Amino acid sequence: MSDDIFSDEPDEYQELQKRNEDLIEAFLSKLESQGMSSSTVDRHYTNIYFFLIIFMFNHYGTSAEKGIRFIPEFMTDFFIRRAMWATEKTLNSMCATLNKFYQFLHERGEITKGDMAFAQSIIKYNRQDWVETLLSDDEDDGNWHDIF
Repeated sequence: MSDDIFSDEPDEYQELQKRNEDLIEAFLSKLESQGMSSSTVDRHYTNIYFFLIIFMFNHYGTSAEKGIRFIPEFMTDFFIRRAMWATEKTLNSMCATLNKFYQFLHERGEITKGDMAFAQSIIKYNRQDWVETLLSDDEDDGNWHDIF
């Protein structure tokens, strides 16, 4: 049995997985070349892996370039409800990572300037709503005993 969890998947999925992993590595290299600390690079790695591999690839089987339209769903549902470490600080960190990642994709010529601006505007204009959703979900979770 192969250690590759996608060995039974069509070649296109294996290629997409490899491409996503290559994009992540290139993104991290870019961050390192900018002089970011290893802890900052590690944080961006955790964030982009969670978005690109855990969410985009595993749930939609699609590329980073097509992920822009899924940012609201990811932030309002997947991240807030499935990332046990989701706090206002980590949500803001995820937003920063996504901004940097889509800027990186534009610099590589993978997406247009318009796509990059669209991703950044989604994040800019929805961030506070995402924080409010996160905080209201936290308040609701603390009242589980009220239903008994």
